[in-house]
Amino acid sequence: MSANLTVLLLNLAGFSALSLAMPKHARQLLPRALSKAARTLLRAIGWLLLAAAIAIAVHYWRLGIGMVVWVGWLSVAGLSLAFTLPRFARESAPQDATQRQSHGRCNPDLPDGKTVHPT
Repeated sequence: MSANLTVLLLNLAGFSALSLAMPKHARQLLPRALSKAARTLLRAIGWLLLAAAIAIAVHYWRLGIGMVVWVGWLSVAGLSLAFTLPRFARESAPQDATQRQSHGRCNPDLPDGKTVHPT
């Protein structure tokens, strides 16, 4: 496997672990909530994977070019994860009408559906 692909996959796996360590993304992607210990473990694994990616890049290309290569693949992994995470998000329960905030839209709780503008 080439060093470029290795660095990319380690960055992608690291970012994936870090995103699953966040309660918001874990709720979107997993059927049940993760425990605090599982989130801490995922966070540690994510940072270790990112550190492994930078170590491989610096070892293969030396410090100057290795850092540039790592940041480049880090950006590609981050953007690809940011654009693919919403595709795999589970359908969340629809919000109750009382929980929704009306920001310049028609409010069904007011008479005649008057528009409410935030102050």
